[in-house]
Amino acid sequence: MTSLCDPLECLKATEVFAAAPDAALAGLAGLAREEHYTDRSLLTARGATPDRLWHVLEGSVELGLYSEAGRPALLAPIMAGGWATWLGCFHRAPLPHDLWTGPNTRLLAFPAAAVRRLGQDCPAILPAVINRIGERMRDLIGWSLAASLSDPERRLANLLAVSARGVSASGDGSVELALTQDRLAAMGFGTRQRVARLIRALTDRGLVEGRYGRIRICSPEALDAFAAG
Repeated sequence: MTSLCDPLECLKATEVFAAAPDAALAGLAGLAREEHYTDRSLLTARGATPDRLWHVLEGSVELGLYSEAGRPALLAPIMAGGWATWLGCFHRAPLPHDLWTGPNTRLLAFPAAAVRRLGQDCPAILPAVINRIGERMRDLIGWSLAASLSDPERRLANLLAVSARGVSASGDGSVELALTQDRLAAMGFGTRQRVARLIRALTDRGLVEGRYGRIRICSPEALDAFAAG
């Protein structure tokens, strides 16, 4: 299969690896491999420790759990441009949740052990790792608090804003997220019909546009401002 991504360029473009020597990055890049998932697939099950650090090239990675009846409970997904997950790579306790790919997802995978060795050999990268983990935890805590204090419209705006962090914007500044109404419903918004109503309300405000299997955020800054209002 022909590679569609240069692993070395991917590493150099990520602030975490900015302080690492070129030779060390070239060695890590040589261990990378692309993974393609047409359907939703389990990457790491709850109770296991991830053996890879994934960079999301296309699609998404979801963190969540499923009941025996198959009902999902999900956190805000990691979208294209994000990493899944720094915490899973550097904190080797078993995961309390599953890691799933979204449909039509393409990942660049690096062996977690090799990334940890790089951190040991080049500790200058660790502050940036801690910063990435802290940003993710801040967003998730903020979203959790919003669930108790905000109305449903602002809760959804908050979730979409969190999901859009790090996603490349189009020329007009908009961001597209590959999120279906079913997936959003599983993130604590009740039914698909309720999600559809909330998306329509945000659309009426000029903040988002609902598309088939996707949501276009017209202005991430305006969505952030509304979520915080």
